Amino acid sequence: MKEPEQRRGYNVTYIDGQNLDDLRKTKEEADTVLRNMEGRLSAQVKQLEGQSKLPPGVVLDEMSPCIMRKIYPQHFPDQPAISLLLRLRGDVNTADWPPLEANSTEPPTGKGPDAVAALVKRAQACRSVGPLELVVMLSGAQALLQGSTWAWQSWQSEGFVVPMLDTLEREGHGLNRLASVARGSVLVALRADGAGLDDVLTVPDCAWLQHLVTLYHKVPQLGAMTHGRFTFSHPLKEDGSTLQRLAKGGKGPQQDNQYFKEKVTSVPFQYVLYGDLMPMSFRRSAVEEVGGFDEDLPQGNDEPCASVLRRDLLLRLWKSGWRVGAHDVGFALPVPTSTGQGANNDPTKCSPEVGKLALQLLEQRHGPQPGAPPPAPMDALMARVRELNIRDLVPLADGALNPCPMDQGCNAA
Repeated sequence: MKEPEQRRGYNVTYIDGQNLDDLRKTKEEADTVLRNMEGRLSAQVKQLEGQSKLPPGVVLDEMSPCIMRKIYPQHFPDQPAISLLLRLRGDVNTADWPPLEANSTEPPTGKGPDAVAALVKRAQACRSVGPLELVVMLSGAQALLQGSTWAWQSWQSEGFVVPMLDTLEREGHGLNRLASVARGSVLVALRADGAGLDDVLTVPDCAWLQHLVTLYHKVPQLGAMTHGRFTFSHPLKEDGSTLQRLAKGGKGPQQDNQYFKEKVTSVPFQYVLYGDLMPMSFRRSAVEEVGGFDEDLPQGNDEPCASVLRRDLLLRLWKSGWRVGAHDVGFALPVPTSTGQGANNDPTKCSPEVGKLALQLLEQRHGPQPGAPPPAPMDALMARVRELNIRDLVPLADGALNPCPMDQGCNAA
């Protein structure tokens, strides 16, 4: 299928699991709802005009799509199937952004607005894969400085960009809010702990998103994927070698630490125990089922608190019957480091004491339980990872499993 509209329709079906008859039926139902609601809305608009609450001559067609998408989102084919999530936090150069007191109908100018416009353009290019939206959360002391730029982009893009302000500056809370506002069934968290935009969505095309959608369709039990860094096993080695980055310079046939592929589509993919770096993606229903990120864990926009928060969610998905995978999308973000700054009562920092507590809580929650019969929870999950990789996937190339990349071995038993 070469035509964009054909590919778009195909991918809506791909994600939502509907066939052509289902889509036709949905369209007929939507047409009926549309006619009924337009009649009621016309009457309401005339009433508001009579009360001088609306200017005379308001065109209903300019109002109804926005209203009806909120009331009956499932009846509209442009309802986003994929939501790109972006949480921006960190210091920016104030000279790059319009001043807060600026009040103009002209597009914002400066290095900051230019970077935002370039990112929005890169994201919009992927709408050929399926209905898409970009949900952005601005966090930190300089969020308001960037707010007018993102608000203008929301207006200019006719709602493709959905901006919001953070209220607690806690990553778990912020990511849960992003997921609750997003309307897609597949959520792609691009960034959660930085302010930069130049290293986000830097790939030349949108094949990465098509592959991601394909994997969620082919593996119905797939609850989440890590696209930054992963591990097959636990505990982690002190030298950090257990965690592998999905980026060039690694091992495996493609030198990106990918060793397996999906049988039917041949898309590189492997089951992993957990991951801890952005970008990451999630099946919306899976995240909702386990309650999202645990906001009661020690948090801070710093390591290791952020990593613990993400590892915990992926382990809870495994324990709830979902699966966790890894796939290289081509734009893994840099590995963050702990600043070691901040007092214990500073919610925006992960002090050494708080970071140590977060790691201890992760082990207590998912590690061996005193008096419990074997196998330990982590051992059972590691065995499951090995089983699924060997049974359900195939090596990415001849010799990809020599030596075996998993500490638990590559035998089928």
